[in-house]
Amino acid sequence: MTSRSALESAASWVQDRTRDALLRASGAGSSPGLRRAREPLRFLFTIDTEISMGGALRDPSLSPVGPEQRIWGETEQGRAGIDLFMDVFDEFGLRGVFFFEVCGRNVVDEASLAEAARHIHQRGHDVELHVHPEFRMDIEKVRAGEADKPSAFLFEYPWEARLRLLRTTAERIEAWTGRRPSAFRAGGFASDEGTLAALAALGIPYDSSYSLWSVGLNTCRYRCDPPLNDVALMDHGRVQVPITCYQAAGPRGGLRQFDLASLSAAEAIAVLEQLYAAGTRVCTSLTHSFRLVKTTDIQYGDARPDGFNIRRLHALCRFLAENPDRFQVSTYRDLPLEQWQRELANERRSQPFLPTPPTWTSLARLAVQAIKDRGVI
Repeated sequence: MTSRSALESAASWVQDRTRDALLRASGAGSSPGLRRAREPLRFLFTIDTEISMGGALRDPSLSPVGPEQRIWGETEQGRAGIDLFMDVFDEFGLRGVFFFEVCGRNVVDEASLAEAARHIHQRGHDVELHVHPEFRMDIEKVRAGEADKPSAFLFEYPWEARLRLLRTTAERIEAWTGRRPSAFRAGGFASDEGTLAALAALGIPYDSSYSLWSVGLNTCRYRCDPPLNDVALMDHGRVQVPITCYQAAGPRGGLRQFDLASLSAAEAIAVLEQLYAAGTRVCTSLTHSFRLVKTTDIQYGDARPDGFNIRRLHALCRFLAENPDRFQVSTYRDLPLEQWQRELANERRSQPFLPTPPTWTSLARLAVQAIKDRGVI
């Protein structure tokens, strides 16, 4: 056995043992009495699906990294992108939500984006609207200094421009898939209350652009007092479904997003158990279409499947599939919109509940991550 494979086996063993130990410890640790009429906790697998510039603005010899690498996840070992996500979801009878970025059609071939969006829809998973406005450019003019790079922050755009942008991008999703989006997420969570009026005008009921972690970075500009870590009724009758955040313990702890690339299966299970016990309505996970690929090259020249993130995805899906009485994997279209609008209109918001996984689960993740960070596995 090579040193690489030995270390990979050891790191996998640590991940598996921490997950198994937590499953034994969690057991019946939840409190169904706190839940509304014994409703399950809704869980959303959300995958931001997008290209990248890959350094192409700084270096004219480079091209943007398109769907082949960032969405389909092409590697020498095979594809590890959207199809792998959907294969795992299908294995456990679950459905995913792919927030599909549309403005990239300005810098890569639109047909390749349309093909990927249509493929997701045809496989029975949901395609929702994701917008990175900085991709709305003529790349050659920006390189030549003849045009400015557009702002990446949606909140910096006037309301009329924002409405036009969301209308045209929503129309592209509908043209590609035959279905109009029901949810929206701003790139980088860079949104504010002004977006809600545009969503209302377009008949999009859900916004999923709020992240308490991004609020702390001042890139998410929603003014919510108290802040959010669960579904909330916003202006213009829009329902905010925030990215779930939690408080990590141990070294490199602090506020983190429920991101499949940055928390272990054991931490994820602990967060879910605590959210369920607290009576939380929704847990919204975050990942990206390229997160099952490991690379050190912004052009994805050395891309290979990321075995650890793939194992995390399998473990989380298995846990959710084995506990359908408490956790219901949903899409935005499955959520009880009218019921929530009625209930939330009559509820007073409380301080957000932030789950905290046991310190030992975070320490185990750090041990595995330290090996990965050194490029050994």
